[in-house]
Amino acid sequence: NSRVDAEAHLEVNVNGSWERAATEVLVGSPNTQPEGQVRELDLEWVEMPEQSARLKPGSMKGKALFLFGPLATDTNNHRRIVQSGADVVLWVDDRVAYEWPKSDAILPVWAKRHGKLPTVAVGYMPAYRWRVQGVKRVRVMVKATHAAKDSFNVVADVRGGDPKAGIVALGC
Repeated sequence: NSRVDAEAHLEVNVNGSWERAATEVLVGSPNTQPEGQVRELDLEWVEMPEQSARLKPGSMKGKALFLFGPLATDTNNHRRIVQSGADVVLWVDDRVAYEWPKSDAILPVWAKRHGKLPTVAVGYMPAYRWRVQGVKRVRVMVKATHAAKDSFNVVADVRGGDPKAGIVALGC
């Protein structure tokens, strides 16, 4: 499943002023509802995976869920995110301390088994500033078009000069 087109709108309320924020729609993300409309929502911050137990069925209904940390480290955490019922998931990968949002995808096998929520990535540094500033309200919209596409893996075998050096395997 490949993203053909995507559009997102995110504003955060910082001390009474709305600030526009850069986002990246995750591959596989469904649209927010009603489609194409910006929604103003209360924001709940959840540190992942440490606070994943806060994600109880229906506990985030009508809210934007901001996950600070890995999107989901296992199937149970993914299921908790989906079952929380959040209207949208805002996610920052805390391993990548950049200003810009990381491009990523919702894991297809988990989405197929347990569902998925509209999800966008946000840059680490802005998200950190909003967390410190106590941001509690956002305006958000996610709209994406996906299509089945072929994709290919590249595999290479590069032989070194020292047969005693062993094997090094890299993947990404």
